[in-house]
Amino acid sequence: MIIKTLKQAEEIAGVLGNVHKMPGYSYGLPANRGTYVPAVCNEKGWTIPPQYGCNFGAKLAKREGTPCFNCYADERGNYTYPSVHVNRTKHAVAIFHPLWKYAMVKLIGHRINPLDPYFRWVDSGDVVNAQMLEDIFWIARQLPTIKFWLPTQERKIVKDVLSRTSVPDNLCIRISSAKVDNHNVKERGNLCSSSVSTTGDHDCPSELHANTCGPCRACWDTEHKHTIYKEH
Repeated sequence: MIIKTLKQAEEIAGVLGNVHKMPGYSYGLPANRGTYVPAVCNEKGWTIPPQYGCNFGAKLAKREGTPCFNCYADERGNYTYPSVHVNRTKHAVAIFHPLWKYAMVKLIGHRINPLDPYFRWVDSGDVVNAQMLEDIFWIARQLPTIKFWLPTQERKIVKDVLSRTSVPDNLCIRISSAKVDNHNVKERGNLCSSSVSTTGDHDCPSELHANTCGPCRACWDTEHKHTIYKEH
């Protein structure tokens, strides 16, 4: 099947996120255990996906001193809104659709500004399995002029996929430190990393730009090996 229209693509993949703090668009999933997913699926008549929510992140969410313990995307602020629950659930269902990756290429390729071509994966939640990550690799290869950024706690999934293929040049994977204030994180090869600071030694400049990225694009830059974010 060839996806010819944006309407067809959105029917499969859902609507892209447009977070005002970042350039371009993003794609979010249910965070933590995604407890609202079954109810939304039942209400909408969707099949409950076989996997949803965070895997390793849901375990970290129970542990104080981890970045997931007070995750901004876990039922806080805007993430409590029913419309957000529906959007995230639609995405959780969509990634299991056989045409999901084709729909995403259509949406991203159309929506992204070619003068500022940046896209973030999982502004909430995380990759759910190896197939999703392999699809993300495939999508990146179809859109070589767009820079993709994927922050993740799913080390095992990344290791599994990298045992079979390499990261596309235009995709920056940042492995997130599992503990706050632990900045001694080193990833092999062309993987990058990140950590969260509670002590003011962060290098993310967002607070200089009204809590937005402003002109900074370091998170998408594979030459910028480690980013330290202020806890939020």
